[in-house]
Amino acid sequence: MSLLEKSIENLAAAKLFVSQKNYFNVTASRLYYSIFQRIIYYLKSAANFDFSKFQNNNSNKNIKKHDYLPHGSIRKAISYYLCSLKCDFKDINFLIKIDSIYKLRHSADYKDNMLKYNEIKENLEYTEKIIEILDKHCGNTVNKNE
Repeated sequence: MSLLEKSIENLAAAKLFVSQKNYFNVTASRLYYSIFQRIIYYLKSAANFDFSKFQNNNSNKNIKKHDYLPHGSIRKAISYYLCSLKCDFKDINFLIKIDSIYKLRHSADYKDNMLKYNEIKENLEYTEKIIEILDKHCGNTVNKNE
């Protein structure tokens, strides 16, 4: 199963839980990972994204040499990539919502609180918009030889 397929599955699960108004903490995690997996899929599959160049850039020197991106670097990497594609700045700027979704997931996973329907619903909308942006700009850049 590819990361893209996992991303689709995670988003479908999140939508189901939201429609049932249930499992809010699990939903926060599924929302975040649907984005994370999609970004990794697109960056690893992109015909014109040089991951090592991104890592070696002086401003990215704290990113460890992995064959994947750590959570803290994911928004930076996709923003860098979308800038290289000369995408609409409004779309790139919207990706800041990934931080909100990450914080929600972190709260769901590590804090003794229960998330509320309204915050999950709002973050589902953010997630759907982010995925729409990713698919619009990255969907045609995937290396067809993979």
